[in-house]
Formats: sequence, C-alpha cells, structure tokens
Amino acid sequence: MNNINDLLHTDIGYVLVGIVLIGVVLKFIFELIDYFIAKTGIEFKWKREQSDTRKTLTDVESRLTELETRVTSEVNISTEHIRKIERDIGDISKMLSEMSGLYATIETINEREENTSKALIEIMYDKISERCHKYLEAGYIPEDEVVALNNMLDKYTLIGGNHGLENKVKYCIKKLPIHPSFYIDEEDG
Repeated sequence: MNNINDLLHTDIGYVLVGIVLIGVVLKFIFELIDYFIAKTGIEFKWKREQSDTRKTLTDVESRLTELETRVTSEVNISTEHIRKIERDIGDISKMLSEMSGLYATIETINEREENTSKALIEIMYDKISERCHKYLEAGYIPEDEVVALNNMLDKYTLIGGNHGLENKVKYCIKKLPIHPSFYIDEEDG
C-alpha cells in the first residue's frame, strides 16, 4: 500500500516528462529502423503491400485521368454532332415548310390548268359544232374545211374531248357534198 501512496504522491510533471521522453525515444528507434531497412534493402511484407497499393492507386488515377480526358473529348464531339443535327433538322423543317407552300402553288396551277382544259374543250366543242351546223344549213362543205374539221376534231380528242362530236363531224363529211374552196384575192377585191 505504500507503493500506491508513493504513486499518488508522485509529481505529475515528472510523469509527463517521462511519457514525452519515452515517445521521443520510440520515434527515434522507429526512424533508425526505417533508415536501417532502407539502407540494407530489407523489405517487409506490409511495406511491400503498401508500396504496391500506392503504385496501383497511381496507375488507377492515371488511367482515370486519361479516361476522363477521352470521355470529355467524346462528349464535345457528340455535342457538336447534336448541334449539327439540330441545324440540319431546322433546315429540313424550313424546306418542308417551303415545299408545302410550293405544293399549294402547284395544286393551284393544276386546278387552273384543269379548268383551262375544260374551258378549251367546251370552246372547241362549240366551234366544231357551230361549223358542222353551218355546213348542214348550207348543204355542202368546202374541201379545205374537211381537213380543218378533222384537225380540230383530232386536237379536241387529244385534250380529252369526247362528247360524241366525232359522229357529228363524220356525218357532215360523209353526207354533205364537198365543194371546191374559193379564195378571194385581196388585190381583186
């Protein structure tokens, strides 16, 4: 029990100095051992594993940096491609918009052409019918009008006319006598 009392009466300052001194000595011993190991080339397993781990981590870090650089480059290239595609889509959209206007214009032109063809068919029908009626009333047909009527009928048929007018023209040519054409000379008359 005396020993316990002695311990309790021990000066704390001495204890702290002793602990610090033991720490310094231990640090010096470890540094001396590390120095000795480094100089002699002796390698402990834990030290080798630590060195291998550092090397592996450095390699992984290097590869990750390289991979990050490549990914960044690919992302930039992909972004540029996406922008180009977006511009192309915009251009295509504009072209389609213009084409729809063009389509409407073509439709209008087609409608006008169709209406013009229909009107021309009606006009030619009237002209051919009028000539046939005129010759039927006159009771004859001039010989140059036979060719003219046939030509008009051919053109009429080509543009889509089919009102039975062919029968009327054939009737006039077959049933009416053909008279020679008379031309009046302008100087004479």
